[in-house]
Amino acid sequence: RVPLYPNHNQSAVKRVLNYLSFAASALFYGLFMAQRPDVLYAYHPPVTVGITASLIRLLRRIPVVYDVQDLWPDTLRATGMVNSPRLLRLIDAICRWVYRRVDRVVVLSPGFRRVLLERGVPAAKVEVIYNWADERLLTDPVRPLPAEFPEPGRFRILFAGNMGKAQALETVLDAAALLQARASRVCFVMLGDGVEAAKLQEQAARRQLRNVTFLPPVPMAEVGVFLHAADAL
Repeated sequence: RVPLYPNHNQSAVKRVLNYLSFAASALFYGLFMAQRPDVLYAYHPPVTVGITASLIRLLRRIPVVYDVQDLWPDTLRATGMVNSPRLLRLIDAICRWVYRRVDRVVVLSPGFRRVLLERGVPAAKVEVIYNWADERLLTDPVRPLPAEFPEPGRFRILFAGNMGKAQALETVLDAAALLQARASRVCFVMLGDGVEAAKLQEQAARRQLRNVTFLPPVPMAEVGVFLHAADAL
């Protein structure tokens, strides 16, 4: 797991090293230590996992199911995590190389499937399997609200989930600043964690935003109580 970092450059370097070290150790384990499975399941991102899976497939003749949860290089470009056109083209070429070598590609939406078909991935190879959630857990609250949760007199907007670059949550802080200047009763509750969480908390403290509350992540079974208490999600 990648920890929280004080700056973007350090974050990027550590993340790349994390990707590479995991891919290398997974390749060694998959080639020399693991018993031969019937099917190899590989999760994307990062694409380095796909490279490892493709090499294991080549050398051990194991079919690979490649689960694409995020489109690269599209997300990297859109979030500004990678700005070099040359590097983006390289990443795109690597992704296409992986797509050609795996046996099945699973995507989470028809839109993802459409993009991959446009990029030359055979239609018979791509399957849409939607992500799911146990709705029973989300509708049966199992814990009281923490004391930090804003009182019912406020209009409480809840964000629950990953706080990464793709979510662009600085926009929420901008909105909170505007609302606070107008003495609005609207407030924001940020529930979760991620590589941007510490940075967002520092920005909120620096801007003295009294209408933004950060809460640590909770197990899925406990999320429902926050969803029920919020006025908007």
